[in-house]
Amino acid sequence: MGFTTKGLVGLVLMVAGTLAFIPGVAPEVTTLEQLLLFVATAAVTYGTYLVGTEGDGRPV
Repeated sequence: MGFTTKGLVGLVLMVAGTLAFIPGVAPEVTTLEQLLLFVATAAVTYGTYLVGTEGDGRPV
């Protein structure tokens, strides 16, 4: 797969963001867990952006 440092950081952010969603699926969610969902969303979004813009040139 040959990821650069930018791609690896994006991949780690995507995995960490996905794992951060787990506390938010409980039936009784606290305010802190709700805030964690916003952080998780930002991490997954930014990680996807980093992985998506990692390559050079046009996609084949």
